[in-house]
Amino acid sequence: MEIDNLYIIGGSECKVQIEINQNSKIVFLDEEQEGYKNKFSVIKSFQEKQDLLREDWLNFQEQVFKKIKQKLDKDEDFYYLLSNLFFESSPNKTNSIYKFFKIKLITDYIKSKKIK
Repeated sequence: MEIDNLYIIGGSECKVQIEINQNSKIVFLDEEQEGYKNKFSVIKSFQEKQDLLREDWLNFQEQVFKKIKQKLDKDEDFYYLLSNLFFESSPNKTNSIYKFFKIKLITDYIKSKKIK
């Protein structure tokens, strides 16, 4: 039985330095490299699925708010902190959202390919 390998490669200066089996699957976080049979580009997938990803993000926020609502109603400091976290525009928030999108795309890919 052959084991599936999944390689996740990222970084603008990143070039694959190891020999990768032809049956292995490769996820490129940034710039996609040619010559690999089973590759997945996070950037291309992001561009194709932007609307679905936004919907997933909103659903995620809704789930979080449902779970913390009781604390928000009782504690003003907690309310202030979490409201700013979700509603205030900031570079850190944007970075968190992009990480969420990347994780979502990679986990969906892993599920679709049934990688263990």
